[in-house]
Amino acid sequence: MGLLTDLLTTPDWQLRASCAGQDPELWWAEDPRDLGRNIAVTVCQSCPVQTDCLEHAMSTPEREGIWGGLLPHERKRLAVHRREAVA
Repeated sequence: MGLLTDLLTTPDWQLRASCAGQDPELWWAEDPRDLGRNIAVTVCQSCPVQTDCLEHAMSTPEREGIWGGLLPHERKRLAVHRREAVA
């Protein structure tokens, strides 16, 4: 795909995200001691589309990476909490 096609198929919220244009590796750090992971979570905390990002990850579901400021195990916990709240 070309750049124009990517822009036309990218959801609007992703274009407005604070992480847009930053090193994507920061959001995929696996080592809990990785400084990049801390940077990514900090960027997410002030992101104007944090909720959209998190909802995308929860509905997809994204099994890896930091989405909406949450790590995979945190999103899993949130999913359980949401299911329990509905039950």
